[in-house]
Amino acid sequence: PGFDGDPFSEWGANDRDTDDEAPPSEGVRILHACSGPTREGGYSYFLQQAGADCRDYDIINASRDDLTDDDAWQKLSQDVDDGAYDGMQAGPVCTTFSGVRGRNGGPPPLRDAVGPGLYGRRDISDEQKKQVSGDALIAIRVAWIALALLAQGKPFIIEQPAVRRGLPHMFNMLEYQKLRAVAGVRMTSFVQCPLGSISEKATSVIHFLIRLP
Repeated sequence: PGFDGDPFSEWGANDRDTDDEAPPSEGVRILHACSGPTREGGYSYFLQQAGADCRDYDIINASRDDLTDDDAWQKLSQDVDDGAYDGMQAGPVCTTFSGVRGRNGGPPPLRDAVGPGLYGRRDISDEQKKQVSGDALIAIRVAWIALALLAQGKPFIIEQPAVRRGLPHMFNMLEYQKLRAVAGVRMTSFVQCPLGSISEKATSVIHFLIRLP
């Protein structure tokens, strides 16, 4: 199905007989997957200021919020299926996907740019394989959440460092290729310095029902 207009346009509607203006996102619940620590001035802080409820989901906040744990995943995926969330912002861990690994004496590359090696090179150690597998599982489960929300007609955005030709990237995974092939899903790349970042911080996002400049 097609989706026209601003998907958030009705979320600020106020039916109550009062002069008080309703918060623009009152009643909205957003999943912030791989959120990092909850903190003042963070993503959830600003959503709450707008009247929305934000679930910061990250093992750094609570051991139960572990996307690699099957029991935790069963509960989260069921909540998503049940319509508990109205959208998602996600920033899956990108450590093992980094395209600068192996440069200037840094840690070695763990993935190839494409093909089976994107899921882990053959020449890496058992410990590195475990790290690669964990990061891949998180990425795959975030893609699953995105597809589930898409099926419900709800917005999402997934953030990663900018895609660079010939280098490993999470968005090159088969799961993200399939996600990007769905009508209405877009990928946008930009730098964050105009948004107040102290560095360029080139970024790529996959998004659905979210307008970007």
